[in-house]
Formats: sequence, structure tokens, C-alpha cells
Amino acid sequence: MSRQFRAGAGVPLTRLSVACAAALAAGPALADAPMPLSPVVVTAAPLSGGRVDVAADVVGDSDTGDMLTALPGVDAEAGGGVSSRPVVHGLSDERVNILVDGAPVALACPDHMNPPLSYADPHAASQAAVIAGISPVSLGGDSLGATILVQTAQPRFADPGGALLAGGAGAWFRSNGAGKGGALDATLASDRLSLTYEAEVAQSGDYTGGGSDGLVRSTGYQTIDQSLAIAARTPAGLFDLKLSNQTAPYQAFPNAFMDMTLNSSWAADGGWRQSFGWGEMKARAFYRDTLHKMNFLADKGGDANGGMPMRELTLSAGGLVEADGRLLDQGVLRLGGDVRRDQLSDLWAPVAESPMEGPGAFVNMNHGVRARAGAFTEWEQTWTPAFRTVLGVRGDLVRMKAGQVHPYAPGLSMADDMAAAAFNSMDRRRGDAHFDVSALARYRPGAHAAFELGVSRKTRSPSLYERYAWSQSANSQMTGWFGDGNG
Repeated sequence: MSRQFRAGAGVPLTRLSVACAAALAAGPALADAPMPLSPVVVTAAPLSGGRVDVAADVVGDSDTGDMLTALPGVDAEAGGGVSSRPVVHGLSDERVNILVDGAPVALACPDHMNPPLSYADPHAASQAAVIAGISPVSLGGDSLGATILVQTAQPRFADPGGALLAGGAGAWFRSNGAGKGGALDATLASDRLSLTYEAEVAQSGDYTGGGSDGLVRSTGYQTIDQSLAIAARTPAGLFDLKLSNQTAPYQAFPNAFMDMTLNSSWAADGGWRQSFGWGEMKARAFYRDTLHKMNFLADKGGDANGGMPMRELTLSAGGLVEADGRLLDQGVLRLGGDVRRDQLSDLWAPVAESPMEGPGAFVNMNHGVRARAGAFTEWEQTWTPAFRTVLGVRGDLVRMKAGQVHPYAPGLSMADDMAAAAFNSMDRRRGDAHFDVSALARYRPGAHAAFELGVSRKTRSPSLYERYAWSQSANSQMTGWFGDGNG
């Protein structure tokens, strides 16, 4: 029976990893490199300390994922102008754990047109860390590959009793495709309260390259990013809250059947951190809702009255709590837990007077829900200035469900009729239990070399699309992960 017919087709995957790596630190030549408009540090070190830093010039670059390709073992699957997906040691997409300001980002597209890093404005990022080998369990579970951490700038405060007013602006233009954009930020702060506003816009037409007429069609895009962050230093700890919005009126995809006709995403992310005599405690919560629309843009023969309109809505919320206690001499014991709940609906609207796309809507995903809860404990110990170890265990529970589906109309496709009937008659609730463990040792004999050796067991459950894709005819072309027309 075809995978698309089975609600329970997706099964958890487990990966046993053994990693041994050696890294050479960047030499003094980095100090001679020109400073970018907004400097970003890309870090490749799995443990704190011994970092390999690359100054990335983000002027004119709208794709945060592309910046990471400067690191060994990191590549990017090209998509639209702002939506490449990192590939680390052969694993990509949801097999890589990507956190933006400590929060995961749920996908809201069957073609994965809005991966997590498409929401990370490269001009607002202050640091990007790639843990290319074995990830500590404290950074999350339910993934098989690397961990990527993108962090925006930390809150800025004035000196005691003073005031701070700071800001910056920049713009760029690229002749190929008439690409252009700009960014600005402004901070108003006292020694206790900080308020920061950031905005970035980017737009490009189709660029030119090889070929008969030189035009690479379906490569244009437009994005608008805004955020407002407030932070307060109090006797009870540091509190921060960030509200952000991304609006992408359009983004064309040369390697997909569809184009993005709208992506509107609102997010709220807040946290608390406090130091105690025994260590530190922190908590974080996040929420994001995303409205995503697809159709055929002009390059693919689309128009405002037809095509194949699709609409996806994702609601995602979660949080984490972690306590870091001092242990022995130069040791840290971490205890924590996190929760996350994603809800996805995917509906393809009928097209008037179309014999194949109507008269009713095509329900690709009906209130799919994926909920996860996890807990971990981790011990990080610095034995000597040159030698450090990290040991951790983690457990996660994943629960998933989805409602009934149906094609545009009965009789249009016998395969889809049979698939929908089989899907709707099944118990679509699924539950998985995961157990992860990681052990990593790092030796740094000098300023220019670091050696790592580790072993881990990592497990993940399928995504909603991986587990609940059901249509033989439509899903094989319109729900995919490869960017080459293969479903």
C-alpha cells in the first residue's frame, strides 16, 4: 500500500552517532577583514570556548541560511530568495534542530517555503552558532542532525543613572535583478529599561544568468520584517519580551511547482533569567501564528482569477524552564524541561469553472496537531583549562492527531477517493516515546586547535506532513521536500 494512503505511515527514526572532529582556529587574518554593516559571528564550536569565528558581510544578503555555508560541512538547499535550508553533514530540513532566539519555528507550507531561518533577519542577527556534530541534550530533542542557534542582539542598557539613545540604518542595491533593501534600528534605554525597534525590507526581481535570454525566471521576492523588544532589569531578574512580524507579499520559487503569494507571521517571545548563590535559573515562552498562501505567479502562468490557490495556517506555542547549578569545581548540572504544540490546517480553495479544482475545497490537512513534552539532565565539567566533557540524557513524548480530509469532489480521482476513505476510516492518533543520550569530550591543546570525540543516540518523530500526507495524485506533486518536482 502506498505511503500516501496511510495515516500512520510516518514512524519515529533513531540515529546512533559517533563523532570525531578536529578544528583549526581562524588566524589573525580575520582582524584585517573589512567590518560589515552589521557584523555577525558564525560559530562552529560545539562547546563554549574554542570558537571558530567568521565575519559574515550581510550587506545585500537577505538569506540568513546562506551565511552559514562559510563553515565546513554546512551547505544550503536553495529555494526562494530568502528561504534556503541548511544542510549539515547530509541532514537537512526538520532533521536539523533550528532555534531562533531559543524558540523553534513550525513549518506552515507543504513545500517548506518558509523554513525557520527565513524568519531570522540577517541584519538583526548578532550571532549564529552551528553545532555540527553531537548536540547537547539541553538544546532540544526530537531531531537527528545538527543544532543551529540564531541569536538577535541582547538588550542594551544605559550606564547607572544615565540614558541611552542609539540607532543605525543601512541600504543596499544589487544590479542583477534590481535587488534593493534597507534596515534600521533604534534603541531608547535607561539603566533599568530598554526599548528597541528594528525593521528591514528587501525586494528583488528575477535575476539574470546563463541560458538563451539570460533571465532566471521565478526568482523574485519581497519581504518586510519588523520587531519591537522591551527588557527590564529588576531585583527579581532580567525580563524581556519581543513582538515581531514578517510579511512577504510574494516569493517565487524556480525549483517548485508553486510560488508564495503571501506569508504573514506574528510572533511573541518572552523570557526571564535570574542568578542565585547556587547557580542560574531561566524560563522562556513563545507563540507564533502564520498565514501562508501559494499559487502560480506570472512566470508559471498564474493570474488573479485562477491557478491553484492554497492556504495554510499554523499556530505554535511552547516554553522551557531550566536550572543550572554549580557542581564540583568548574562544573554545571543542568535540569530542565520544555513543551511545544503545533497546529496546522491546509486547505486548497476551489477554482470557479475549473473541472478539476472544485466544486468543493481540497482538504490537505484538517487541524493536524503535534504536541511534544521533554525533560533532560546534563552535566558539563571543565577538568582542566584544555579538557571539557558533556554528558546528558533526555526523554520526550510526542502526541499527534489529524481530522478527516477530502478531495475537491468525488469522482475526479479514484485514487484520491480511495485514499481519503482509507485515511478517514483509520485511527489517526499517534504517540511516540523517545530516549536520547549524548556524551562529548573536547580537548583544546592550544589557541589554534581543538579535538572532539563523542557518541549519541537521537530520535525524532515525523512532522505532520510526513505522517499525514494522504493524496496519491495531489500530494505527489504539491507536498514535497526536494525542490525538484518529486514528491
